Amino acid sequence: MSRLRHYVTFDCLKSFYYAKVYSSLQYAILAWGGSNPTKLHRLNVLHNNIVRLMVLKNLPSEIRISNAAIYKSLDILQLNDIYKLELGKFMHKANYRALPNNLNNMFIRIDHIHRYPTSSSRNRVFFQNRVLTSAYQNWISTAGIHLWESIELALKKKSFFEFRKSFRNSIINTY
Repeated sequence: MSRLRHYVTFDCLKSFYYAKVYSSLQYAILAWGGSNPTKLHRLNVLHNNIVRLMVLKNLPSEIRISNAAIYKSLDILQLNDIYKLELGKFMHKANYRALPNNLNNMFIRIDHIHRYPTSSSRNRVFFQNRVLTSAYQNWISTAGIHLWESIELALKKKSFFEFRKSFRNSIINTY
């Protein structure tokens, strides 16, 4: 990226980013994206450096711009937000039972446990076991349920493609 940015247009740089960097980060992120933040730190720093190279080619070094401002201006997701988007898409499919059967069985709906209304069945869709360890909080089955419960109801009711676009925009608007 550091060499390429001097010879091509910004649109070409952005296309290169999505072709090489974003696709590599997105690949199997549900498997590794919930790991310990300390382990992801080096990858996050590298991702930030790549995105900075796309934008800051002509600015003096004494000018400081926050990473969030750069990501927002480029309309690109940060590493933890790529994971959040993919997890949201996964949970949308789980909510509508659009995953393969072995993955659909990962999530138990509350209405399958209780046939009568409970306080949690009014507020939640999926049953969640008690979390006993901090490592278990990062599992897809736990983190996905937490993320899904935090998404507003109007967004959850959209079709998959509308959900993906709207959820991505809502994440970028937080920068």
